[in-house]
Amino acid sequence: MIYTTYLAKLKNDPDIPQKIGSCFVYHIAIARAPKENRCVAPTWTLLNEYKLNGNWESYKEIYLDQIRKSPEAQEWIQKRSNEALIGNILLVCYEKSNERCHRRLLAEEIARLINSEVNNSQAEYLGDWND
Repeated sequence: MIYTTYLAKLKNDPDIPQKIGSCFVYHIAIARAPKENRCVAPTWTLLNEYKLNGNWESYKEIYLDQIRKSPEAQEWIQKRSNEALIGNILLVCYEKSNERCHRRLLAEEIARLINSEVNNSQAEYLGDWND
């Protein structure tokens, strides 16, 4: 399964990964992401444009285009989809709500890939982690 959360919540409750169970944790915010995860973070330009104009539909379209056309991002997504088949993954960034956050888009993309490649798979993005 695929979960998401935001950094402040994880800092306040560092046991979230254990509560989820077998869990791979990935920081995907551009400012905090390790180098290997930056391929799925939005670019600074995209993030700043969104902060200025607030156009979620434009942000979403550009972000999804960015990760779908990047071989590095597609490889990263494939690896996470493989991990989600054997355990749980947790995507972490700064935005408190997942409603307008790239972590939700990325989680949905991972679930979409799993369901398109694995017969009878019901991989799900379960939303933000809540106790």
